[in-house]
Amino acid sequence: MPLTVLSPVKVNLRLSIGKKRPDGYHQVNTTMISLDTGDYLYFKINSAEDRVTASRQDVPGGKHNLVFSAVKLIRTKLIDIPRVNVFIEKRIPPGTGLGAGSSNAAVSLLVLNNLSSKPLPLNQLRLLSAELGSDVPFFIEGGISALRGRGDEFDQTVDDVRHEFSYFSNKIFLLIIPHHISVSTKQAYQSFDLTDNSIQDTKNVFKLDNRNYGNDFEPVVFERHFQLKYYRDKLVEKGAEVALLSGSGSALFGVFSDRLTAEQAKRSFEHEHVLTVLTTTRKAWKSWEDLTDK
Repeated sequence: MPLTVLSPVKVNLRLSIGKKRPDGYHQVNTTMISLDTGDYLYFKINSAEDRVTASRQDVPGGKHNLVFSAVKLIRTKLIDIPRVNVFIEKRIPPGTGLGAGSSNAAVSLLVLNNLSSKPLPLNQLRLLSAELGSDVPFFIEGGISALRGRGDEFDQTVDDVRHEFSYFSNKIFLLIIPHHISVSTKQAYQSFDLTDNSIQDTKNVFKLDNRNYGNDFEPVVFERHFQLKYYRDKLVEKGAEVALLSGSGSALFGVFSDRLTAEQAKRSFEHEHVLTVLTTTRKAWKSWEDLTDK
């Protein structure tokens, strides 16, 4: 029987973008929180060869998939890992800003690391994972984190972030709209660079528990994809206390303090034939075994 592991996604509770750095990346300050939903990964151990396939035709397999890159990367550190066949059951469309691909890679690192007789400590695994992408280190443990730099440097201790965002220590509900529109992160950054990004659009900032929530990508993404702004505004209309674009999009999310209001909002979107996912947050994990509750 293959190992079945949840690959949780995330949303950005706030995302501030700074100037472009000498290395070509933008300075980023963001707070991310993991969700109790995502893709599922199936690992067949002791396969004849390393193989990666996915359930969606628009998600590449083999060496073009970030999971395959993760497998190759950890083999440079641990030589006793058996060959694996990984099947990705894609429940989250690509290009939505929920970090599904990064999560897939991080979860694969966790599983393969555990198969070694001398697994790397989590802090070393997190450092290694940064070679795969800016969001990957967050998914090594998930939970809630404040990050800066390229979005891969942890800015505060976990306890400090939990205290600052204490609202999310309660049972809250998130309604996710993983829209089929694919937003190019590269294009979003290019559009952002063309704007006067020193001006803050206060209409796109929410206050909750005396904290600001916002996403600097919203003005440039909503200008190109006006339908996303319509859905963001409708989330607020239906009772969301915070409603934002996640990452560079195209997924949106609304934060609700009670399930009834969230379910009513979900039904309202379903009447417009809009795909939604109702979920909650997911606390940090320490190993892949914490993600095997399908």
